[in-house]
Amino acid sequence: MGYFLGKDKGKDEDRRLWKDFEEEANLEECDKEDFEDDGFLESLNEDDYWDGEEQEEEEIDEDLHEVSKAPFWVRLAVWASTIAIFFAIGYWGSDLAIKWMDKKGYLRQSNVIADKNDLSEGVVGSSGSESALHVSVFKIYLPGKVGLVEEKVRVASGLLEDELRQTLSTYVEKCAASGVLRPEVKVLHLFRSGDRLYVDMNKPFLDSLRAVGHKSAGVIITSIVSTVVNNFPPITKVKFLIEGKAVEDKDPVNLASFWALPSS
Repeated sequence: MGYFLGKDKGKDEDRRLWKDFEEEANLEECDKEDFEDDGFLESLNEDDYWDGEEQEEEEIDEDLHEVSKAPFWVRLAVWASTIAIFFAIGYWGSDLAIKWMDKKGYLRQSNVIADKNDLSEGVVGSSGSESALHVSVFKIYLPGKVGLVEEKVRVASGLLEDELRQTLSTYVEKCAASGVLRPEVKVLHLFRSGDRLYVDMNKPFLDSLRAVGHKSAGVIITSIVSTVVNNFPPITKVKFLIEGKAVEDKDPVNLASFWALPSS
């Protein structure tokens, strides 16, 4: 415990400071009796006392409350991770909500074809007349026992590429149903550049051509080219790709070059 002597205007010469340094034994201790003899202790009030232990405790508490900040890159990583987590949760929740609403029919619009069932059910109404749904009619040419067989198909109206994809997909389904092509055959991608069309097919298409032989494979290719050229001007040439790559093999037919009808 120490005593802090306040300033006394009448006795400036008698002001002294006494502290009890218990933790530092090498310091000189003051004699408390000197203060008692001079009569200064009686004149002190509570405000003049200085408690060293209390001040040390306050300094320790302040040090404990001082929390060092993490490095900037750590805080940045935490912020980015938090944003990414909330974004993923929001995206996942929105996707589930939209799927649920679509399943319940809340998002279904009238006069819009969503799938093949809508197309088959909506083209002809209950009265036998065409409904207000927008459809387009195209001719596809299927390989037959003698030459090509013409058949009409209806697809949802849209961009040329969309109508072309629907038409070729219908062609593939009908050929698979008749055994001309394997059931695994699919149209992967379509690319158009001016009057040229690139048809990207999967590998089962090439396997189907090899299975039927040179003559029948030529008929299949000719039927596809006829379906494209006769329905989708200004396309006049068609080249086939297999899973995004050009085919250099000419067995059973030459797929390395563009195919066109004799009149083109």
